[in-house]
Amino acid sequence: MSVRLNAAQSAAVLVRDRDVCVEAGAGTGKTRVLTERIVRRVVDEHADLSRILAITFTQRAAQEMKVRLADALLAAGREHAEAAPSSTVHAFCARVLRDHAVEAGLDPGFVVLDQVRAERLLRDALAALVQEWADARPDAVEALAELPGQEPEQTLVDVYDAARGSGADVAEF
Repeated sequence: MSVRLNAAQSAAVLVRDRDVCVEAGAGTGKTRVLTERIVRRVVDEHADLSRILAITFTQRAAQEMKVRLADALLAAGREHAEAAPSSTVHAFCARVLRDHAVEAGLDPGFVVLDQVRAERLLRDALAALVQEWADARPDAVEALAELPGQEPEQTLVDVYDAARGSGADVAEF
């Protein structure tokens, strides 16, 4: 192998009879394992690079994997290493939806909502909800407002986040 791996990492790199999902904490070598697995498949087994999906959660990890793959594949004498597959879950899903927008009933020009805009939209919706409640049930808004240290909208954000984190159906709240 071209990089140092522990026994569990080596097993993930070498297994061939099934797909592999690498799940581990930060800094444990997930990117190294995925990179080495792909390099081995391409270099040793002549796998088609365009048919490999390497997916991760963060843009940083996806970019790091792309660079590592390109470097390792170039070092192994492979052309077109810049085409090394690496994507975030969000980018992969967006690409699939764009490729099949009509079938999915989507506008092909849709954009993925970023965290800042999502939080702003959530706060705007909650502010509208608080105003609606204030008109219909002022006592409920007063109770929210009496909670220490928070605006009613923040209390609702906290409840919403807790519900989502618990796996509850947020639509029922």
